[in-house]
Amino acid sequence: MKRKFMEITWDVIDSHAYQFRNIGVGADADVVVLGDHSLQPSLRDVARLALQSIGASVVEVLSTSALNQANGDRNIATELVSSSVASSDYVIDCTKSKLTQNLDLDSIQRSGTQIIIEDKNTWISIGEASK
Repeated sequence: MKRKFMEITWDVIDSHAYQFRNIGVGADADVVVLGDHSLQPSLRDVARLALQSIGASVVEVLSTSALNQANGDRNIATELVSSSVASSDYVIDCTKSKLTQNLDLDSIQRSGTQIIIEDKNTWISIGEASK
């Protein structure tokens, strides 16, 4: 099976930056980009470049086995990441929600952090995705 790779061009970056600006991400925003070690990191790269083009302060967090728990058990790694992302303005999950599903979403959202996921080539709030 062939994997489809996203070509990273300035038009693609600008399109994603436009979506992030419409969500409210600005030059003063602190953003955490969640990614994984997949062979196709292009969505993570596009998100990071789009956010940086806006002027947002971006930190990338790549998944580890400690954060990829299918059973959802809490551990020190997930609690540490949850508390760290709660201090940011936005969390951009480039893992099709694989990472955010293991984090403490209630405490993250209570802190005012907005969680954004990619859904059919559109960035949306995690609350909108469940509708």
